[in-house]
Amino acid sequence: MARSINSWENAEARAIVGGMQLREIQPADYACFAVLFSQHHQGRFAVTAEQLASSAPLTRFVVTDGGEILAGAGISTQPGYQDGRRVDIYTESDDAWDFANRELTARLKADGVARVLAVVREDYPACRRLEAAGFELTSQSWAAHLHLDGPVTDSGYREILADAAYSVSEVAPTEHEAAFRLYDAAYADFPRTPATTPAEHSAESFHELLDHSRAFAIMDNGICLALTVMTVDGDDAETEFTVVAAAYRRTGLAKLVKATAIRALATEGVRSFGTGGAAVNEGSLRMNLSLGYVLDPKWRTYESAV
Repeated sequence: MARSINSWENAEARAIVGGMQLREIQPADYACFAVLFSQHHQGRFAVTAEQLASSAPLTRFVVTDGGEILAGAGISTQPGYQDGRRVDIYTESDDAWDFANRELTARLKADGVARVLAVVREDYPACRRLEAAGFELTSQSWAAHLHLDGPVTDSGYREILADAAYSVSEVAPTEHEAAFRLYDAAYADFPRTPATTPAEHSAESFHELLDHSRAFAIMDNGICLALTVMTVDGDDAETEFTVVAAAYRRTGLAKLVKATAIRALATEGVRSFGTGGAAVNEGSLRMNLSLGYVLDPKWRTYESAV
């Protein structure tokens, strides 16, 4: 009978090849693991040892050599990929990466896992390593940012708002239910990849989201035709999602609600806006670029049978 990776004993979850050793993480390892995590993400994303230790349950390992930690790794499940596991390996050493990948893949195979997923940014060394190990690129996701040095004065914004056939307003509490009906009806149409999985909200959690974020919508006789939701933290705003009713897609309504949201939040001091999505959603990418967003390096999803 296959064993669950969560039940591996430390003695069984350890491998030694040459001087390298793979073992499950110990409390004293988290500080070093956090450094490796930050280095892997080129300093863009960082965590503390305390955040790692208190984060959601995750099977983590380290690769050591003579007591030195050369790599950290994590195994997690991925929504929609019940037969697979996501494996993230953080290291600046090609040899340590190869060793961790071989060991973890072998253990997952013995545990009955059919495939391994990895999500990395296109400019990370891990892309080269994954391709050399035979992983296949299966999907891509994008992120983009808009940074403002002053007020939004671009004429394109003025033209969007001046020529609009619909008006946009901030969603009132009495309109939450109409906004949820649009979101719920369109949820199945959200493009998704392992790196871009839309949050699935119940009516209750959706209302809570709107209570703690900024939402702008086009309403027509009580029906929500288009909606964008942004969470704001100081002078930063991140788009949670933008959605348009099926019959009104590709008519410019997404651009209209998002331009309105950016203009409104910019007047309140928001300077930086982030957004993203699946690469297959080319319309969304073009729309955001037309609003002044600048594309970051894409995120790649690789897969390999085990």
